[in-house]
Amino acid sequence: MVKATVVVAANAAAVRAKERSLRNVIAGLMIPQEHREKFLTICTNSIPERVSFIDFAVIIGILAKIGFVDLGDSKIDRINIYRNSNVLHTHPHGCLCDVDADGRIVGLMINGDDETFSLPPAIAHLDRLKKLFLSDCRSLPAMALTKLPCLQELK
Repeated sequence: MVKATVVVAANAAAVRAKERSLRNVIAGLMIPQEHREKFLTICTNSIPERVSFIDFAVIIGILAKIGFVDLGDSKIDRINIYRNSNVLHTHPHGCLCDVDADGRIVGLMINGDDETFSLPPAIAHLDRLKKLFLSDCRSLPAMALTKLPCLQELK
């Protein structure tokens, strides 16, 4: 009985930590209150199997902040994600993600397709990110990039 209680307490603590992390992501992305439900719906409806929900939410939030996903569009409740082995492709949004065995985002490529964008500071939440490739990016959040302990390549 004591062992089961410890497991339940540990699981509850893990759930609270994930909720706190998700709240931090939403706050960091500065998603307006009126769009938070839509944001979570798109994340829930679009996430591929074996991908960290928090990392995926960061990607969706970044795509929303740079204008690739419209959280104000009532007709959108998901985005198309295609998985090829450990690579996620968003369509038509010009984003590729490499995913490791734990489901964490370790590589990110965003192509603005001739639309310039500023990378949001929420990129700092992708703490396992090793490679970041950006096309048509007009500005980078320097302080946020310094908080990425695994970042090895930036183009």
